[in-house]
Amino acid sequence: MLATYFKSKVLTLFKVRNIAYTTLLVAVIILAATIRLQPIKYGFYLYEYDPYFMYWSTKQLVDHGPGRWFELTAENVKNFWYPWGRNVVKTEYPGVPYIGYIAYNIASIFMWGLSEEEKLMVVCVVLPVVAGMLEVLAAFLIGREIRDTKTGLFAAFITATIPSAIDRTIAGFYTKLGFGVMFFLYSMLFYIKMLKEVKPRRKIVYSFIAGIFLGLVGFTWGGYAYTILVFSAYGLFIVLLGLNNRSFTLNHTIVMMTALIILALTPCIGFKVFRTLPGISIAISLLALLLDLTLMRKGFSRAKRLLTLLGIAAVLGGAYVVLVYQGLVGMLPGRMLSIMFPWLRGKYVLFASVAEHAALSWDFIFYHLSPVFFLIPIGLLYMVLDRSMERYLVFIAAITSIYGFASAAYLAHLAGPLAAITGAYGLTKLLDVFITELVKKPPRKKKVKIFVKIDPVPIMAVIVLLLMVITITVPVGIRAGDVAPTIISPQMISRGKNTAWIQALQYIKQNTPPNAVIASWWDYGYHTAIVGNRTSVCDNATLNSTQIRLMAWALMGNESYAADIFLRKFRMPPNASYVLVFEVFRRYWHGMLGRYILVPGRGGDISKSVAIISVGRLNISEYYDPRTGYLNWFSNKTRSALLFKLLAWGAYNVSLELGVPLYLGGYPFEALGMEPLQIFEIEKVFYDVTEYRGMDIVVIVVLAKLNYQKYLEVQGQMR
Repeated sequence: MLATYFKSKVLTLFKVRNIAYTTLLVAVIILAATIRLQPIKYGFYLYEYDPYFMYWSTKQLVDHGPGRWFELTAENVKNFWYPWGRNVVKTEYPGVPYIGYIAYNIASIFMWGLSEEEKLMVVCVVLPVVAGMLEVLAAFLIGREIRDTKTGLFAAFITATIPSAIDRTIAGFYTKLGFGVMFFLYSMLFYIKMLKEVKPRRKIVYSFIAGIFLGLVGFTWGGYAYTILVFSAYGLFIVLLGLNNRSFTLNHTIVMMTALIILALTPCIGFKVFRTLPGISIAISLLALLLDLTLMRKGFSRAKRLLTLLGIAAVLGGAYVVLVYQGLVGMLPGRMLSIMFPWLRGKYVLFASVAEHAALSWDFIFYHLSPVFFLIPIGLLYMVLDRSMERYLVFIAAITSIYGFASAAYLAHLAGPLAAITGAYGLTKLLDVFITELVKKPPRKKKVKIFVKIDPVPIMAVIVLLLMVITITVPVGIRAGDVAPTIISPQMISRGKNTAWIQALQYIKQNTPPNAVIASWWDYGYHTAIVGNRTSVCDNATLNSTQIRLMAWALMGNESYAADIFLRKFRMPPNASYVLVFEVFRRYWHGMLGRYILVPGRGGDISKSVAIISVGRLNISEYYDPRTGYLNWFSNKTRSALLFKLLAWGAYNVSLELGVPLYLGGYPFEALGMEPLQIFEIEKVFYDVTEYRGMDIVVIVVLAKLNYQKYLEVQGQMR
């Protein structure tokens, strides 16, 4: 019997159609890898900021063994969030570092001639691309399960090429979201296989596998709360539609309980999961399914079951609200509440100040979803009309993820593969309808009074239009993968190379004392602590909102006020306290002046000063002109603020080297009357020039040191 089974499988594989499908799938996966590997042409660098912390965490495991994770407490990790340190065990998800650790131990065998650090960097740069390839494969498999192989191939192709699916899986983007979404897709895949399977034992196996992948989402990514809510909502949806039965309840319970066990064993989640909404939603979902089964056995009609369950839900909902109010159970994190209810963003200033957390315009959504933008509504409609349990799951996941993406830009990658699957489903349904109409012929044997055949011209026009849209917009996805890693990026544009940051971080690593503490806005905390190997005050984890607000006050305050915060609040060492700021400037030909000038661009701390002022809850009108919306360089607050003072004098020094005048706010620097620095001294200014379309982009990084003796003198004069 076993030999016969394998023989049939082998013969199936060698069918011409299956060979063609397999070849197409392999080609699509290679295309996905090629698109995502493009940043490697700039060198092996990590992308953005968070991947550097994932790299550091992975290095801890590589250097000290897998047990090192449990030693990363605040007592042992002092290079972040000075002076308190960081309890990594309780504040970070271990999934990505352990994936990197396993991959390193496998891949390092085949990487000869490289140092351990170089091997680890290569692994961390390439792993996100592998995750992207696995997502493409998952999209194919899910598409095939919910409809057919054609749907799977379309889903894979779209996932390989649309910007939203490429995001977080390009080379170097070694962060949690990409791996978390990959695990989520595979949990959906095996859950769907469980729904379709008829053999009880196989259903149970698929349920366990789906639960493991769902648990791995929580082991890897904070978005596990969303994925748990999706599966819990699906269970309630099945009850609502009257599709519940003993088999479904059993297997759904296996999935959720398996995931719950993994979540409870994850150090940064632990047993508190039972007191938070994800854990409570699992309990509610399972309770609803079990009660529905019980009422079904009692002979209750569907309407009576629903009324009974709604009554119980109302009581439990009221109890939950009371428990939240009493502080006995937790709500969703503020970040997730802000995504679900965008009008609450005003209460979470730090979250709202981050550009990637902003709500999106329609053109931005269209750019990230490309041709799928038009196909999503069609796919969602057909999923509802086709009425199958597996399609309902994809429907719930797709519509909620797209809503989340519209509310917060960084969730583009969560929506990407699900939008691709939904769009592919809609596309294949449309094509089937069109092809059916094109080949329709009147029956020969039966007399037909009325025969309707749709004119093929408009059908062909629609197909041509779809092909045109795909042909035009797919290159957008290819360009989306062609970006320079942030640390060497010219910032204002996504392509090109600029070494200003590399120069600054190498100097910090080699020329500052080992006990130096670097103060900067939180965006650059990981760069200074990991690449610069010097302690930072705040970073991208944004764990301590009070410390970040103090940093905003220091940067927007005068020198004396900033020094007070650094020395008294942050307890920075008096003779080893540094400040790091940066901005992107443009050098271009000014026609009216008849010469080249240097002016601020966008992408650095001047651009971010609106967010800094907002986080500090300061009065923006003291810095920005309310009539024009531009920074007012003649304001006393602006001219005395440490951030603007360092950038102005640093840029002025660069302008002298480049031989072009510096203009700020439309006026020459000399006309502003900017007072020289008193307490802080610019130790070094780093800059590099990148040419772009007749304009030079000048990235400037300024490193300044607090002169403790001058600080004491100023303090004495103030007394």
